[in-house]
Amino acid sequence: LQVFFVLDRSLSMLSGSRGRTRLAAASEACALLLLAAEQNSSSVGAVFFDGEIRFACAPKAGATQTMVLLSRLDQPEDTVIQGSVLGSSLTGSGKLLKKRSLVFVFSDFRSSHWLQPFARLAQKHDVVAVRITDPLDSELPPLGTVPFTDTESGIQRTLPTMSRAFARAWFEDNRARYDSWYNECLRHGGYPLSLSTEEDVLSVLTRFFSKRSGL
Repeated sequence: LQVFFVLDRSLSMLSGSRGRTRLAAASEACALLLLAAEQNSSSVGAVFFDGEIRFACAPKAGATQTMVLLSRLDQPEDTVIQGSVLGSSLTGSGKLLKKRSLVFVFSDFRSSHWLQPFARLAQKHDVVAVRITDPLDSELPPLGTVPFTDTESGIQRTLPTMSRAFARAWFEDNRARYDSWYNECLRHGGYPLSLSTEEDVLSVLTRFFSKRSGL
């Protein structure tokens, strides 16, 4: 089995609460799957991106390839480029894959124009969409009126975190976004999986593969 990883390293992936970022959770999951693929003598490849595609390699078997990818996981970019080229990364992944593969996409999916490339990739490959979440996505601590800045766009807003109406709207908006992502992944032939920054990565992956033993 050929295994391929698409890893989002954009600015929004550097966010997270309780001492752990989304990128840290995604990188841990990617490393565990890389080691599992090595144990099964699988070919592995990857695309890492932020506002640009920063690293790409076609699948190849062997311990050397595994170590190259693990090394890249541990090597942060000197400068993170604003934006997210998730759609382009999915398209580029399809061009690198010459035979049916198991593809893991690690992202918070805070990007646009990714659904059609995702659908095209899922037509030819088994694609697992791993949405990296954080407790702050659904509930903000009641700290009063607090200024927030979007890391990708720089847009600033002041949010009334003490307001019950705001807290309810924040929760419902996140749930609507998650439900839309989940349903769109299924509709386009992917396998949606949620991974929170507060969860044990190994347990989440084990449960997923237990349910999806056909992958």
